[in-house]
Amino acid sequence: MMQTDTVDFEAIKERQKMGWEAGDYPRVGNTLQLMAERLVEAADVHAGQRVLDVACGQGNAAIAAARRFADSTGVDYATNLLAQGRERAAAEHLAVTFTEGDAEQLPFPQASFDATLSTVGVMFAPDQERAATELVRVTRAGGNIALASWTPEGLGSACDDAAAEFPEGSRRHPGSEAAADSSGGAARGVPDVAGPGTGPGGGHGAAL
Repeated sequence: MMQTDTVDFEAIKERQKMGWEAGDYPRVGNTLQLMAERLVEAADVHAGQRVLDVACGQGNAAIAAARRFADSTGVDYATNLLAQGRERAAAEHLAVTFTEGDAEQLPFPQASFDATLSTVGVMFAPDQERAATELVRVTRAGGNIALASWTPEGLGSACDDAAAEFPEGSRRHPGSEAAADSSGGAARGVPDVAGPGTGPGGGHGAAL
């Protein structure tokens, strides 16, 4: 009888969380603010919209949306990054809600948001299919889902090539266990959401 190996997604997430909470992520994350601004612009976020930033880290897309007077929420499972997001929003006098939660089990009712975004965040979810389902679930019919993610030929691949000189245990970025053959993340794992076609209910998906 053929045996199929199973992936322990929860164990992967625990290791990821330890990594995000142990490192000095803002040194890298803050450099992604321009990417988040471009993503928010591509998603046509405007005043009064309910916007969710999934795997928000220190809140780049959530803050960018709030700057456009959207009703902005960020969700992440790394509590230290959520705290940093709150500090950043407070410094700019922006009303942003930061909530602890898992991208694969978002703590929001169905159709809660007009736009659901992620800047180099949800692509790290080990169970890409489940994360994609959650993005669709919390976005209203006709809403927008927009992701900014690494591509297989882009930065992620270059980082893996550079890290290849180091010991095996220190090579890959958090989450690469789930897609070890590529750092394309959500752009490849969620083709109907992140691709150039349409999103749920006729809304648009975008990948930068």
